[in-house]
Amino acid sequence: MERRPLADVLASVDATPASYLRAARELESPELRTGLQPLSIGVLATFTFDTIVPYLTVEAARRGFAASTVLAPYGQLEQVALDPSHAIHAADVVIVAVRIEDVARDLVDRFVALSKTHLDEAISGHLDRIERLVSSLRERSKATVMLWNQAPLARLAAGLADAGLDHSQSDAVAAIGRKLAALARRIPGVVLVDIARLATEVGTNQWYDARLQHMGRIPFGAAAQRAIGERLARTITAAR
Repeated sequence: MERRPLADVLASVDATPASYLRAARELESPELRTGLQPLSIGVLATFTFDTIVPYLTVEAARRGFAASTVLAPYGQLEQVALDPSHAIHAADVVIVAVRIEDVARDLVDRFVALSKTHLDEAISGHLDRIERLVSSLRERSKATVMLWNQAPLARLAAGLADAGLDHSQSDAVAAIGRKLAALARRIPGVVLVDIARLATEVGTNQWYDARLQHMGRIPFGAAAQRAIGERLARTITAAR
């Protein structure tokens, strides 16, 4: 079967997941990668990232990169970051995508039961973990670290009453975002990916997919996956 030129492959992509998946498979061909700049991407995530890869591959190709992605098993953050022999440390870029929904449940479902002291401790513990993770990557790798911030939650523990709380869950999520931004500014080689802004642009109803989350720990709907792939490709291009 004769392969299509790169321009034709990219031109055939529409908004559907199937078209991205088809194009990403074609982009595995060495012939199509000729002329693109090789780019290795490592991913440390607390959820299943696999479905985002085709979008990232295609959007990276649009910007002149032949992306190859190494996925660490989801949730194995420290194990991979502290293992100097893991392939992720040879990547050009490492994406760190950590959600409180996956690793800090006290800040999600049990939020309304937290005292102010316990709330502060939970936030500090979460941020300390991410800082240690990022610092470990920077010590063992020359990769640019792309650090996600925290998107708005799919639902608030107190519902509509959250806005009236002295220490609201929305405020806590926003505080985490501000501190992650400060962390990215403080550590050289770390770039913040504003997933929180992207989620508001896409809209919460399209951002999350409870069915996919239940089936395969895939929290994002198709529209969100496509938006994430494009935003990551744009951020990588800007950083490099």
